Amino acid sequence: MKNQYFGDISDYKKYSLLRVLSNHGAMRIMVGWMLTEDDHRTDGKFIRYLQEPARWRHYDPQIFDMLSYFINQENKRDIGLLEKEEIIPGAVYHSDILTDDLVQRQQYFENLCLKADGCHLVFLDPDNGMEVKSITRGSRNSCKYLYWDELKNLYCQGFSLLAYQHFSRVERKSFIRSISVEMMHYTNAEEVYSFQTPRVAFFLVPQRNHRDKLGSFEKIMNQCWNPQILVVRHTQDTQENISDVQLSLNFADR
Repeated sequence: MKNQYFGDISDYKKYSLLRVLSNHGAMRIMVGWMLTEDDHRTDGKFIRYLQEPARWRHYDPQIFDMLSYFINQENKRDIGLLEKEEIIPGAVYHSDILTDDLVQRQQYFENLCLKADGCHLVFLDPDNGMEVKSITRGSRNSCKYLYWDELKNLYCQGFSLLAYQHFSRVERKSFIRSISVEMMHYTNAEEVYSFQTPRVAFFLVPQRNHRDKLGSFEKIMNQCWNPQILVVRHTQDTQENISDVQLSLNFADR
């Protein structure tokens, strides 16, 4: 996550998803921003939706109005604004900057775990998503990725997990399935849920004993965010068919 992304269309969907998963505070969430320094590129430019309230506000009016105020009226883009609004019931935030330095990274996750004491779900928001073979931990731009052993360690500590994933230039249905399978492999979880949007996806790895706390999140997301967000449950022995809605989803937020 970078502050320059604050309030873009993927951010809007992300905050709404977190609110749904929090289930009015029953599922206490640690938001680990994995915040990196702004790079002054044009990433995060997708804020035109805020000029179209008739089309976009109904998905989550409270979050839409908040983001519209900060970006259109205050001209501010900073995750600290969200934290002060307490828009996600009972959430705890880890807002330290994450760098490429190995020692600093280790300290970052140790501090995150300490802050997450008493939470049920940890949300991890790397710039790009899960690790890639070409970028080893500690190398340049490694701060933009979450590594599999870090995910596994948090799950083994009893946290349910939600992770951000940017789409690479591959066929998306297969990509989503492969990430889900890897998550089940590393965590030994029984199921993974993917939340697919036109540009990014989020992956939920729930602990079995947290399933009741999550409430009816599938139903709520389908009711509130169809066709902008596609929810799919993945297990080791099922093959989902999402091709029938893929085309409409790919163009949903344009």
